[in-house]
Amino acid sequence: MDLIWDWMDKASIIIGLGTFLFSALTWFQVRRMRKRWAEQARRITVGDQAVPGVLIINVSSEPISATVRKFVATQEWGRERLDELPWQEVVWAKEVTPETLDDLLDRVRTARAELQATGCDSLHLFIRGPVMIGALVGALLGNGIPTILYHMDSKQGYQSWGYLYRGR
Repeated sequence: MDLIWDWMDKASIIIGLGTFLFSALTWFQVRRMRKRWAEQARRITVGDQAVPGVLIINVSSEPISATVRKFVATQEWGRERLDELPWQEVVWAKEVTPETLDDLLDRVRTARAELQATGCDSLHLFIRGPVMIGALVGALLGNGIPTILYHMDSKQGYQSWGYLYRGR
């Protein structure tokens, strides 16, 4: 009788391990299929071609949109389709104070939402204004679609400074 119980105990361990391995493999396959489906859904809605969006935030009296357009026309991602790219510009002519800051950030949120509604899968960000505005906009946009920052150097023009860091 002990032999039967000993055999059943070993068989149940083997069956349990087999079930665990089968479940783990199934989980990995389902996860991989979901990623594929999400990528296919993105391609269907957006298309195979990347759709970069341009967001200009100007908190000064000097316009920068013409300079940004000239720069984008020289870039590989904007050269052939400058007029097709989705653009949003947030111009703030008032003084930035703690009382007006929420209105400015709401405009930035609205501009980002409009760009995302057009199917943008990346955002090219150009800001002119105080550093504090840049920090707040970075915190606002850091958890959205990939955002690339550009810096205006007086000698070399605009330079890409990389992606916004996504906090955890």
